[in-house]
Amino acid sequence: MSTTSLPPSLNGHYAYTDTLKGIYYGPGCLDTALPELLNTLGAKKALIVTGKSLFEKTNVVKRVKAVLEKHNAYASVYYGMRQHSPAADIRDGLKQFKDTGADVIVSVGGGSPIDASKAMLYNLHKETGAPLLYQIAIPTTLSAAEYTASSFLPCLHKPGRLRAHLTDLRWVHERRGSENAELTLGTPQRLWLSSGLRALDHAVESLDRANGLTSIPLRFLAYGGLKDLFYYLPACKAHPESLEIRQRLQIAAWMSLFPNRIELNKYGAVGLSHSLGHRLGAAYSIPHGITSCMTLAPVVAIKADFATEDDKKWLADSLFYLSEPTTGSREGDIRKLSQLIYELVDSLGLKSTLTEYNVPREDIVKIARHGLSSEPEDSSLFKRTIQALENDHSHSHSHSIFSLSHSHSHGEDGPSHTPDAEVIVKTLKGQGDRGSRITVIGLLSNVGLTAAKGAAGWSMNSAALLADAGHSLSDLLGDFVTLFCWKLSRRPPSEVYPYGFGKFEVLGTATVSILLTAGAVGIGMHSWTLLADSLAQMAPTLPAGIFHDIIVTVTNAAHTIPAVVVEHSHAHAHSHALDPNAAWFAAISVIAKEWLYRATKRVADDEHSLVLLANAVHHRSDAYSSLVAFVAILGSWWFPHLPLDPIGGLLVSVLIFQQGWSILVSALRQLTDAGVSPRTKSSLLRALHPLLPSETSPHIATSSQVELQTENLRGIRDLRAMRAGALIVIDLVVDVPRSLSVESASAIEQIIAETLRKARKEVSEVRVKFNPVDE
Repeated sequence: MSTTSLPPSLNGHYAYTDTLKGIYYGPGCLDTALPELLNTLGAKKALIVTGKSLFEKTNVVKRVKAVLEKHNAYASVYYGMRQHSPAADIRDGLKQFKDTGADVIVSVGGGSPIDASKAMLYNLHKETGAPLLYQIAIPTTLSAAEYTASSFLPCLHKPGRLRAHLTDLRWVHERRGSENAELTLGTPQRLWLSSGLRALDHAVESLDRANGLTSIPLRFLAYGGLKDLFYYLPACKAHPESLEIRQRLQIAAWMSLFPNRIELNKYGAVGLSHSLGHRLGAAYSIPHGITSCMTLAPVVAIKADFATEDDKKWLADSLFYLSEPTTGSREGDIRKLSQLIYELVDSLGLKSTLTEYNVPREDIVKIARHGLSSEPEDSSLFKRTIQALENDHSHSHSHSIFSLSHSHSHGEDGPSHTPDAEVIVKTLKGQGDRGSRITVIGLLSNVGLTAAKGAAGWSMNSAALLADAGHSLSDLLGDFVTLFCWKLSRRPPSEVYPYGFGKFEVLGTATVSILLTAGAVGIGMHSWTLLADSLAQMAPTLPAGIFHDIIVTVTNAAHTIPAVVVEHSHAHAHSHALDPNAAWFAAISVIAKEWLYRATKRVADDEHSLVLLANAVHHRSDAYSSLVAFVAILGSWWFPHLPLDPIGGLLVSVLIFQQGWSILVSALRQLTDAGVSPRTKSSLLRALHPLLPSETSPHIATSSQVELQTENLRGIRDLRAMRAGALIVIDLVVDVPRSLSVESASAIEQIIAETLRKARKEVSEVRVKFNPVDE
């Protein structure tokens, strides 16, 4: 869409009073607004602050740089700003700002570079005592960081204080903004849409502001932002190239967090959802847009029971602006709003869980405490927040940010009633986790291969192809077992299963491996029978001697073993001529099954999943059996008197049995709580070595807080670890001084747990036992 075809109302300039200096909005405003701002501010040299991905993968920064160079105002670009604006990056950016002699920052990107630029200028002001310098924000997401005067970022001028809430009303006179939809086209869709959920979080929490912290006019602006975000986010997913939709979304994000004198500049739109998100984002490297996808809907549901009556009214009235009928009660309307947010997140493909980001279950209380700092832990609100973070297993529909599905459950530990059909539908829509997707792809492939090979085997008179179709049909059982156990094992721990459901994955692994070994035995018996029949026909034609005697002995012994063969297919195969074109179907099956093996194994390795690995081997076993069918069909056509089919079948059965047995042994070791392999244990110990005072590590040296805490470590020993499905549970003993405080011991425990999780992402729980020693 050309910029001239947009409605006139989508272009303009708004000047604030005593908050921000102003916002320029509309496609094309970069080329006109940036030079005007530089002239108005009297700025001579600008440092561009952005992220590496935006700098390297789009032309946005190049366009900004070109405008600055055209007006001789370009100093340099700092593109090392990472997600959540680490203190080290702010130091580096501030150093580059001073080294280049810049006098203004042009921040380009989402919340991280924009908030980091605030922190850079704030810390420069504290460091030198000079007036605050200028910042021009050019956002490429909907996070709305450009509208606030505060941020939760590093205060570098105060040693020992790593992070603080920066709020300075003088700041608001020093920033300008430019909302240019063209510059957002290079933003990854997931980032763009999830930042839209962040903006929705702003709008909802602007409505839920107890004690009148958000003025009434701003609440009606929040309604407008809420309505447009609900409408235009799905529209943008469907039409990502539409500049009009993107411009309307930018304006909706503006309305969701509209600066107004002191209210939002002083307090920000920070409610429970944002507070929980700040903890999740900073501690576990979860993008802030994704944290809103996780927390907003459950927090809104909590507000139905705990908000003030006035705030309930404002939240409940949201349904009117969304053109949704009321339920008849404010509480019901708020729960319906929560449900609509869940559905919006799902429709955008943004559903995420804490499990996916390896957030330990034992950290739930810390996360809740951060969100409810002044709330007693025995209060109903605190307990309800804990339930939202864990899993509310009520009879009604429950949503947990730890679970992998939206399920309908009965009782605290009853099995999920989410059917496999729902998982299959989500996969067809491009949703669901990687393990479910690849398993469903395998399942659907088996359905198609079974039908194709069965029909071809019947019409082309191929017993080998009919048997191969039967093998593919049996694989469907393995796919369903894999899918069920994979989904179940990803459920969060419960009172009945406090250590999680990981062993169900091991149980599924054992089941699939038993199917593998049983299938191998069946193929072997069937092949042995066919070989004996072929040899029995050959025996009369051979001369007397030792070879003749061996064949007679083998064929006589074979008659004592039940024949694993369907009589009709056997007779059908020999009553008509074999069509060699049947080999094409077997060849297609080999290629398809080998691809499924490789794809499933790749996911299994990434997810450290034994049940997916077992299913991958199951796919390969089918590839081998199809290969045997391929050779048998061609061999029977070219060399009808040679028993190629049964000989190949015996070889394949031995190979499949060996693979199935190996996986079964591994599963049984896990079911009996065997420890991890020596190699895995050694890697865990190596990860902990840098924490000991006698060791040096560049990573540890950058954090004085970690150095201070680990000085009290005297030794780490007796490490034990075992697997529970894809997860690892660890316990160890730490030697510490007798005088060590409980607070310091807790800090050491957290550092050890985080170190192990960074080393091995499958680590789910770390138990530390402290052993006091003399100093």
